[in-house]
Amino acid sequence: MYQLIFNGFIKPIVPELIMIITSVGCLLISLFRKNIKNTKWQATLIILAILAALLCLRSSFYHSSVIAFDKMFMSDLYVAFSKGLILISSIIFFVIYLNQHQAGKFMTDKYEFSVIVVFSIIGMMIMLSANDLLIMYLGIELQSLCLYVLAAFNRDQESSVEAGIKYFILGALASGLLLYGISLIYGFSGNTNFTTLSKLYLINTGETNIPIGILIGVILITIGLAFKIAAVPFHMWAPDVYEGAPIIVTTFFATVPKLASALFLIKFLVKVCAIWVEYWQQILMFFAIASMIIGTLGALYQHNIKRLFAYSSISHIGYILLGISLANINGIHSSLMYLIIYVVMNLGVFACIVYLRKEGIVQENIKEWSGLASKNPLLAFSLLVLMFSQAGIPPIAGFFAKFYIFTAVIKEGYYLLAIIAAVTSVISAYYYLRIVKIMYFEVPNGYTYREFLPEGMFIIFLIILFNILFFLIAKPLLLVTLDITRALIL
Repeated sequence: MYQLIFNGFIKPIVPELIMIITSVGCLLISLFRKNIKNTKWQATLIILAILAALLCLRSSFYHSSVIAFDKMFMSDLYVAFSKGLILISSIIFFVIYLNQHQAGKFMTDKYEFSVIVVFSIIGMMIMLSANDLLIMYLGIELQSLCLYVLAAFNRDQESSVEAGIKYFILGALASGLLLYGISLIYGFSGNTNFTTLSKLYLINTGETNIPIGILIGVILITIGLAFKIAAVPFHMWAPDVYEGAPIIVTTFFATVPKLASALFLIKFLVKVCAIWVEYWQQILMFFAIASMIIGTLGALYQHNIKRLFAYSSISHIGYILLGISLANINGIHSSLMYLIIYVVMNLGVFACIVYLRKEGIVQENIKEWSGLASKNPLLAFSLLVLMFSQAGIPPIAGFFAKFYIFTAVIKEGYYLLAIIAAVTSVISAYYYLRIVKIMYFEVPNGYTYREFLPEGMFIIFLIILFNILFFLIAKPLLLVTLDITRALIL
């Protein structure tokens, strides 16, 4: 009986249970031991818990899919891979958070911060494991509610509170669209289970009387997810929220939640809506083109680094959506590779930005970085490699990310899309190389920037190594992601 309960109910959710126990434990310890001023122990404990959750995920790579909780929760190869990416990205994020913590005293040093971040990660994991529209919604909302709080976490700063309010209002609209889409699908199909819905679509293939309400519901859910990843035309929140939120919150927003939402979007469209590809494919292509163009043009004249990377992330999402819109193995495979490289690049950039402080305040205006190469050559070189990677300059990792997307698009004969993607990529190189120019060729401003801390130096070193030597690990990574893609689609 015990083994039946463990294997059937507890085993599939062990990673989530570890994260829940850790977050509640950290919260209780901090509440009853208020004399503990340093939150470094908390972040360290969370990193250890994430490592334990990763070890528990390992078994999912060697077993077939497991369905639990009345077919509402599913763990398979793709879900385990997605959770693994989320957890690894979260470890890197918490290392960056520790570096910021040691750089000075900030509002985000409060014990609630780490706990809220962990709860948002739990929401992402639940969302990815969802095999039902209701569980999907609960996971998305748990993630979103935490992100609203994080955006406004620095309550003493007007811009942070404003960012939180803007994000909450627009996020509530997106949640409403999601919920309305779910209600339409349930109303017209009588079911919310992913497996049942995908079979229902398969049965209805070729018929002309497929309920239009289900199609509208799928479109509304896709729009809601497009908001979460800041795809155009649902991107309006990103620049203001990125700029107004504390730097460590912007780091989180630009990486982990975006990765989770994009991975779930792939799962939802491919597993549940594959049979209606001709409907959502056109919508995704429009989102992709608009995101590449608006994101690239919007970043051209930005001087605030957080605002610049808000638009930059929008353009990157355009390339990812372009791969997903192909709705085949090559397209999904290239999007997975792009997502991995994108998250590593952005974590590296923000890990470096944490050190760009004057009197404890992050220098967000890129003009303040003038002459950085002469004052901190190691930091400047790290940013140079990362900017080259963001621009897609060979042989850095970012080049391969775009190369995989371009190759997949051209193979399908979408030459116009490939041309648009190539042109926007060339234009985007301007604002990345402008940062390099400011660091290396402009007169120093007299500021002295922090030296690398040991943890920060190690994580930045690994990220730079990943970007420079990506061509050495590209083949094994391609094979792994190809297996994941085949397991998802076939």
